[in-house]
Amino acid sequence: MSGTTVRKSVAGPNGIAVTAEDLPEADVCWTPRRKATVVALVRGGLVSLAFVLKKYSMTTEEYAGWEASLNRDGLEGLRITHTQRYRRQ
Repeated sequence: MSGTTVRKSVAGPNGIAVTAEDLPEADVCWTPRRKATVVALVRGGLVSLAFVLKKYSMTTEEYAGWEASLNRDGLEGLRITHTQRYRRQ
């Protein structure tokens, strides 16, 4: 035994444990919780950013925007109406 612990889950939105199996389908309607789940799984190292970008046909900038909005404003920051309001200011 090497002493290395492999993570199987990470804290997702609202502290609820999520696993790689919790990744949304590629054709999903994006909710703040689903976006936050993707960010949590990437941050936690359970899925790679490259995998997420390919699976969801996203750009690095789009993912970075989700991460920045989540850092700045929490789940509320991932709402489309919040983003639209923020851009108008």
